Amino acid sequence: MSKILVLVNVLLSFALLCKAQQRPQYTQYVFNNYILNPAISGIENYTDVKFGYRNQWNGIDQSPITAYFSVHLPVGKNYIYGNSNSFSENGDNPMKRSLVHTYMASEPHHGLGVFGVVDRTGPITSSDFKLTYAYHLGLSPKINLSVGVGAGVSRLMLDVSKISLENSLDPAIAANANNRIQPDLAAGLWLYGPDFFAGISAQQLLRRPITFTDEPG
Repeated sequence: MSKILVLVNVLLSFALLCKAQQRPQYTQYVFNNYILNPAISGIENYTDVKFGYRNQWNGIDQSPITAYFSVHLPVGKNYIYGNSNSFSENGDNPMKRSLVHTYMASEPHHGLGVFGVVDRTGPITSSDFKLTYAYHLGLSPKINLSVGVGAGVSRLMLDVSKISLENSLDPAIAANANNRIQPDLAAGLWLYGPDFFAGISAQQLLRRPITFTDEPG
């Protein structure tokens, strides 16, 4: 029994040290991993454009709503016109693209992209806008690795009209501090092949505490 109490006390101690923030949630995010990992920039041999919208708990006032757009593309004609999934054809076809069953790692190339995300939960609305860059390299005939970074700005807004304050001069919410704009960085790795992919990414590399006071966080 004493060991259980010690374990409970240790877990509670760790809980006191934990900190968290609300991050945007994406339904079926597997269809657009790019917004989670900048290393996917330019992974296809075409310009990839996507839009998404998610309304959680529809019908409940101030429920979470998330919307985004994303665009990314490869850089360099060697990858666009001579990618490893294509081969020369008879006739005068400038793109020379054909689907083949033999997968080969892509040629080394760069990728660029841009995306924006707006996430509203209750009175708080966060907006993220980032430019991304990635470099793709074939490690073996069928395995690719890409490294990517993203840089941009994040905007955090508080709609004071949607909250009830006992004291209208609450020091936790300064009258001129309900709109915060801060720089933001992200980075990631993406390992992929013909029948698998694996990645790791880090968001909010720059410290961005949620605060609406005049004092620095």
